[in-house]
Amino acid sequence: MEVLYLSAPFPWPPNRGDRLTGYQMIRALSRGDEVTLASFTDGCEELRGAKAVRALCRRVETVHLSARSRGRRRSPACRCRSRRR
Repeated sequence: MEVLYLSAPFPWPPNRGDRLTGYQMIRALSRGDEVTLASFTDGCEELRGAKAVRALCRRVETVHLSARSRGRRRSPACRCRSRRR
């Protein structure tokens, strides 16, 4: 069966309740079904994490949300990583 999993936060890293639940759900669904993930992202997800999620899904589609469109500022950790580029 094909499953479309919609997630507001990108499910990586699975270090908070909403991300952990999403990641575990995708992992469980991918055992017997083809999963397509559609999720919002703020661009701070680690590349290796995105690879871990992509390995579980047939397809991953993300919509980038800027800090301004979310109505709040990026976390300090996210700002630090983006300045290193």
